[in-house]
Amino acid sequence: MKAMVVLASVLLASCAGSGSPGSTDDQQRKKIGLLQKFDLWDYNGDGQLTEKELQDGVTTHNVQITETPAEIIAYYDQNGDGKISMSEAQKGLQ
Repeated sequence: MKAMVVLASVLLASCAGSGSPGSTDDQQRKKIGLLQKFDLWDYNGDGQLTEKELQDGVTTHNVQITETPAEIIAYYDQNGDGKISMSEAQKGLQ
């Protein structure tokens, strides 16, 4: 359960909107922010986050996490390929 909060806070940290929480505008800003952060951490540009990319992103951006990148992958990875796709990340945040 904490892994869900971890990826959300890691990728959405700078996406706080001025709209009311849960508003359509706020949700849209968060989705755009997620896409931007996802792309920023997707170092090889394949549209998926690997354990190494998560670890590199955490290190590069000095983000504190309580779960390991492997635990975060395990939580979000719905198809068992060992990676987090954008759709898996979005589904995990819902």
